[in-house]
Amino acid sequence: MAATATALAGETFTYVIYTGTIQQVLDAIATRRQDMPTFEVIAMCYDSQDNLSILAKYST
Repeated sequence: MAATATALAGETFTYVIYTGTIQQVLDAIATRRQDMPTFEVIAMCYDSQDNLSILAKYST
């Protein structure tokens, strides 16, 4: 799931939620890094069933 928002300074950001196993999330981030190399982790959640969720903010 991805959403785009505009900050007050006029910069545009893309927010992406990654969810899956650790390897699935890392693979998805690696794929997106080809187009958007810099991101900031806003939130991260890891559960006892080895599922990882990351909310990332990309500058576009």
